Amino acid sequence: MTRATRVILAVALACGIATAVWVARRPSASQPTVGTFDAAAGSPRSFRMLTSGDAQIPQDRDGLEAFVQVEPRNFQAWLRLGRVRRWQGDETGAAEAFRRASELSARPGSGRVEAPDPVFVRASALDELGLSTEATPLFVAAAAIYERRLADPEYARLAWAWHRLGWCRKRSGDEAGAHGAWTRAVLEAESTLVPGDPTSLYNLACYRALASRLEPALESLRQAVDAGFGSLELLEHDEDLESLRREPRWSELLSRVRGGR
Repeated sequence: MTRATRVILAVALACGIATAVWVARRPSASQPTVGTFDAAAGSPRSFRMLTSGDAQIPQDRDGLEAFVQVEPRNFQAWLRLGRVRRWQGDETGAAEAFRRASELSARPGSGRVEAPDPVFVRASALDELGLSTEATPLFVAAAAIYERRLADPEYARLAWAWHRLGWCRKRSGDEAGAHGAWTRAVLEAESTLVPGDPTSLYNLACYRALASRLEPALESLRQAVDAGFGSLELLEHDEDLESLRREPRWSELLSRVRGGR
């Protein structure tokens, strides 16, 4: 084997390894990169359940406080921590976390694909800080990017993407458009529902509640509780469920969770 041949083979091998690493690390539409996007961040003022895309981000305050020490640039974790701090009455800590989420999500990413998620998170953080004048145009911008991404049939199967689009439209004043997006979120969530999985059932309950399907939403929530869902904090604060809190069956569900089901 000549020296030139050995060089060619070495270059080819290096290129092959680099390609394999890139493919292995490339985030798919259903599993975004942890640190840049939380697949189920939820409504601008809600705290969503975990899905595969953000499984490394804790739900509880202690876990979140520790997580942001290890991953200080994860703007989704800061946004979530801000909400949990607010729910627990720590307004000063909440404002600090929302500012961090806003600052971190405003920094341009290095990905080639147009990403609506950092825009959505920044709009949500500013909205939490009471800066609606600054947040509204960002919600409009995020909605436009989501709409372009959802033209892709694969991406359009993601219920959480329709859910986020709905909140962008609502915060932009498009109530009818928000309802349409949430209705589509219901359809996609129903088609991928994992029977007996509390997270899947809880998310479906949220989408159904937003789409004004109250009885089916309550039934999904009951099934989630039966399957092991037990976050009283989520039930009391998740904005997605606001329409259900006026329903007679709501107090029964709360009592079951308070009593350990």
